[in-house]
Amino acid sequence: MKTTILIVEDEPILYERLRRFLVKENFNVLQYTKSYIEATTSLKLKTPDLVLLDINLQGEKDGIDLGEELYKTYKIPFIYVTDFADDVTFKRALRTNPNIFEVKTKPQLDTAHLLRSIKTVLQQQKTTEAFPNEGIMVYVDYLDKIKLYGKNEVTRVPLNFTDITFITTEAIKHSAQKYESIRNNYVRIETLKNKRFYYKSSLKNLLNLVPYHFIRINESTIVNLLSKSFNGRINGTKLSINKQQFSIKETYSKEVKKRLDSLFQS
Repeated sequence: MKTTILIVEDEPILYERLRRFLVKENFNVLQYTKSYIEATTSLKLKTPDLVLLDINLQGEKDGIDLGEELYKTYKIPFIYVTDFADDVTFKRALRTNPNIFEVKTKPQLDTAHLLRSIKTVLQQQKTTEAFPNEGIMVYVDYLDKIKLYGKNEVTRVPLNFTDITFITTEAIKHSAQKYESIRNNYVRIETLKNKRFYYKSSLKNLLNLVPYHFIRINESTIVNLLSKSFNGRINGTKLSINKQQFSIKETYSKEVKKRLDSLFQS
């Protein structure tokens, strides 16, 4: 079955250019919509797999208003494709949790780059099908240990994203001198109530599956910036979460600041 895409764009020439390109790439494209009202009407008739969304639309409501609806109400992935690249617009758009933010290049849109973005988002959707909207299914122990559990014992539990404080591959400290390393291809997940769970994945792959407010701060740790236990930043080099301090490696510091600025008004 072909993937269906809705293009919400106020410029008919650009819509037609995109439509022809996507049809040539074997996508099904819904009819032209140029406003918030037309788009929501179209969504009630047919649910697309992906929406390409301009910010400048006809009518009182713009693409960011529609993006918020796509995220909160329709749960449909979308990519902003827009002329607006200023910081104010970007921060406002970012709060609607777009999958990707594409800036139209002059004189023509880079369709090859857009196609890669579309394929990336669609692949992410396939990968995240195993995840509930609100969380992740985690293991209570390593898989080989779980095999020894009784047949009536719980071995895997649902964990809401809001309950996660951080995800790491760092060793577990049992005492002043004893550490237990995390096994390869596993991550350790810590919660608000200091419970510990495991998930079979690399940090890199898991980062593609968690919400935007989860950010990698070094080679071994992802933190939840919206966790109730997030206490703040220390001298720009560390984060305090659940009474623990986590170092921000320079490689990740720019993105950490970007996320903090988009989530919290300074």
